Amino acid sequence: MLAGIIFQLVAISFYILLGTEFILRYVHDRPIHAWSTPTLYGLDKNMKQMLFALAFSSLCIYTRSWYRTIELADGWNGTIIHTQRYFVIMDAMMIVFAMLIMNVFHPGRLLGPAPTWTSNIPTDSMGQVNGDKASAEVWPLAESAVSV
Repeated sequence: MLAGIIFQLVAISFYILLGTEFILRYVHDRPIHAWSTPTLYGLDKNMKQMLFALAFSSLCIYTRSWYRTIELADGWNGTIIHTQRYFVIMDAMMIVFAMLIMNVFHPGRLLGPAPTWTSNIPTDSMGQVNGDKASAEVWPLAESAVSV
């Protein structure tokens, strides 16, 4: 059981690391490849709120994973596993906070309906995505959605 919790902690750590790298690269417009085209989107208010909620929720679950790892490492008869207040604060409350923040800042509400996702992509009078061939490769679904 401890091995599963440790695996979960490692997986969440990897997820947070990759998510942080993605957000930092996106915000600072630093793609991995120098030849990549710049992004067509900025971070609007709704996207910032959703990213904040996702980060807060992830940190709550990460905190819970650390608690569960330490709790189970102490054994089934340890002090931590038999102390109710630790369980309520570090386990239950972390999940309540994570779920609450994702319900208040629900991605479905913040992103809006799917047709609006492609409405901000710059297009010309013919409905084609503006930019060179590389920008069309960045948004392959957007080009087909705009031309429909």
